[in-house]
Amino acid sequence: MLPAAVINDEVSVRADEREAAEGQPLSRRERQLLKEQVLEELLPQAFTRTQRIDVWWDTRNRIIGINTGSKRATCKCYKVSDRLPRRSPGVAASRSRRSDII
Repeated sequence: MLPAAVINDEVSVRADEREAAEGQPLSRRERQLLKEQVLEELLPQAFTRTQRIDVWWDTRNRIIGINTGSKRATCKCYKVSDRLPRRSPGVAASRSRRSDII
């Protein structure tokens, strides 16, 4: 993740330095090239965003609890649960519905 503000601040600093050295403002094209250069340099240093979601899984009662207030995080958990098998040995087919699991 690389915030636009970080890129714009670095472009502004470098543009000011070049304008001071050359004695004239940068053209739009030069500023765009400078922005692309800054992006290429900063991208390898970009940080990732991690998120922790606590999940409680009661396999006996087939209940999953998700401790989050984020709808997006809840949807991610639903996507993961879609990959899980819906039936366990000895469990009736009617118990394998999604509403029983989540």
